[in-house]
Amino acid sequence: MKKFEEQFNESVENAIDKYSNSDASIPLRAAIVAIPIIGSSIDTMITATGQQIAQKRWQTLFNSISEEIKNIDKSKIDFEYLKSEEFYDLIRESIELAFKTSDDEKLRYFSKIFVNAIVEKEVSYHIEYMRSIAELSHEEMLIIIEMYNDQKNINLQLHDTTIAEDREEGSELLEVGDKGWDELYDKMNEKYDLDKSSLPFLLKRAEKTGLIKEITGNYWGYGGGAYIITPTLKKLMKILEKD
Repeated sequence: MKKFEEQFNESVENAIDKYSNSDASIPLRAAIVAIPIIGSSIDTMITATGQQIAQKRWQTLFNSISEEIKNIDKSKIDFEYLKSEEFYDLIRESIELAFKTSDDEKLRYFSKIFVNAIVEKEVSYHIEYMRSIAELSHEEMLIIIEMYNDQKNINLQLHDTTIAEDREEGSELLEVGDKGWDELYDKMNEKYDLDKSSLPFLLKRAEKTGLIKEITGNYWGYGGGAYIITPTLKKLMKILEKD
């Protein structure tokens, strides 16, 4: 981990150094500084503050990984896997995604997925889980977790579109309604002060991660806009809920 972290850190430092000291970057830097009001702030962020922010995020990630490692059964670790290219890919993805987020909760989620991958070794899925979380805004993550808590006991196999003939018409709507869908908008507004009018937009964005899906169908009185969690979200939350 240390080796790749140093390599990535060195790449960032080289990029900043080229921006700060290279003759070729002088026109670019002059153009940035010339931006009214915020130009000097952008310049400072790139040359100094940005590196400090990156270091802080990586430190948070690796501190969290260290804490998670303490909670696993060491006998389940595949030490050969730790020497593999797949493990290198996992490290690289973790560091790059951590570099892009200021959300400490996301960094904690990354660490849980990272450590789970060491034990279960389904690296491709774990990397995809990280990418899905990275795509979500803080508000979207709150919504998805709230939906999961409401709907986690739904038998999702009964709602698989490949076996639709075994499903009663409108059963998904009835079931998510029973699990608190109708109250979700009020709940998100009361708990997190989220504007109800923004919920449809956030849900549609979150659907692109594959963690939730909109219920579709020509049901009486239904115009769309209700969502159900997916089996993928259940698998992800099983990892995130581990102590």
